[in-house]
Amino acid sequence: MRQNILNAGDTAIIRVYNNWVALRKSLANQYSLPIAKRTLDTKTLEEEANSLEKQLTRSSSIFVHGQQLIKTNWKDIQSTLKDNETAIEFSSFQYYDGKRWTDSIYYVALVLRKNDKYPQMVYLCEERQINSVFNQTIGKDAQKSAQLYLNRGIIINGANQSSHLASKLYDLVWKPIDQLFKNINTIYFSPSGLLHKISFSALATPDSMCLMDKYKLVELGSTAEIVRSGNKDQYISVSDTVFLCGGINYDQMRIDKGIKDEKEMFVYNRGPQISNESSRSTSWRYLPGTFKESRYIDSLFRKNKISTTLYIDSNATETMFKNLSGKEPQIIHVSTHGFFFPEPQKEKPKDAFMKMGEETYRFSENPLLRSGLIFAGANYVWKGGEQTPGQDDGILTAYEVSNMNLYNTKLVVLSACETGLGDIKGSEGVFGLQRAFKMAGVDYVIMSLWKVPDKETTEFMKLFYSNCLSNHSIRESFYLTQTTMRKKYDPYYWAAFVLME
Repeated sequence: MRQNILNAGDTAIIRVYNNWVALRKSLANQYSLPIAKRTLDTKTLEEEANSLEKQLTRSSSIFVHGQQLIKTNWKDIQSTLKDNETAIEFSSFQYYDGKRWTDSIYYVALVLRKNDKYPQMVYLCEERQINSVFNQTIGKDAQKSAQLYLNRGIIINGANQSSHLASKLYDLVWKPIDQLFKNINTIYFSPSGLLHKISFSALATPDSMCLMDKYKLVELGSTAEIVRSGNKDQYISVSDTVFLCGGINYDQMRIDKGIKDEKEMFVYNRGPQISNESSRSTSWRYLPGTFKESRYIDSLFRKNKISTTLYIDSNATETMFKNLSGKEPQIIHVSTHGFFFPEPQKEKPKDAFMKMGEETYRFSENPLLRSGLIFAGANYVWKGGEQTPGQDDGILTAYEVSNMNLYNTKLVVLSACETGLGDIKGSEGVFGLQRAFKMAGVDYVIMSLWKVPDKETTEFMKLFYSNCLSNHSIRESFYLTQTTMRKKYDPYYWAAFVLME
């Protein structure tokens, strides 16, 4: 819709659109400040922005046409499927027992095959059962993934806790539908609710395999995407342009790359380094792997005669990234730290009104402000420094991404921690970076579900792009990369990354 408005040539509608964009940018700036420091009334700005948005939708025939395009039904999807393909639309909803709304949230799968007379609805489980499995995991991310997914050599029917939880997760979300997939090798699926937190590729099957060993899994925002995309893969070509950033200096002083020890890549995660668990104070540490990763990918593209722009150190700024809006990069690769904070408690700290930096994002009511990416110089404001008026602070939120225009971009790779997380709003999906980049117009987004290790993430990304430049589609390249990493590592090191189309 944004692209069509800008190309329509209707100056009145374009003026309204530009005003709406400007208001959203003002809101993003105000939300990055603690409440006591805000100079504008955010509630009033929100109302003005919503009013302009309604005006756009009412006055734009483009919007009406767009609404007609998205009215896709299951028959349209079925006609696009091949004989060896299946589509699954997962759904979650509060159960009504005929007299009252209960506190139970049910999960079902709507399964559609090529020759089915109707889609089949299969009951899976209740949300409390999935939560129970998640809540039984203990330890850090590596330990939790070992308990939920299939590690190399694990015996699922064994008696240890890991195999118990892994088999339980499979039994809840996949076992009820698996018998429907005879002679099927490609499964398109759209998650709902807590299923967004699951790495389906790594789900452990009863025969000690991963789900990706049995099927090619394609994750979609909606199964309607099968119709809209024509079910066609995209490729990286020599006509594409690539934007890369990595090896970012999160402090104000320059980083001496020579001081950094190779071994640091083994211990750093691409998420906040918590120095004191009780105070939750965090800072962003330099990631050696991101420098090598971005330089390697830049070199790989250049060898294949593909135009690239690489930003490193203090040049990899938030402002530089925002300037991509409306520009031409078909591929965007961001190798940095990422963050996500869950919905805050109803009772905020008494001093949250005045808190600067991290706390501003941690306690925001808007979920798109509680997830983001970290760019150059972010530590100053993150640790409580006062933001310079009129300048970006190095903390790019999902809210700010959603205001960008990236309709020319076919692939965004978020080589960072927890970029696939966000507030889960039932069937509305995940309110975080993945939603923001899709709102901005990106076709494919690669993101992560947990804190990813620096060294293995670098290896994953090198493999992925090497596959892309070996005449494989983006989708096939991702699958091949997972397959290679799966042979070498446990799921913690590769299954965090998911490809959303």
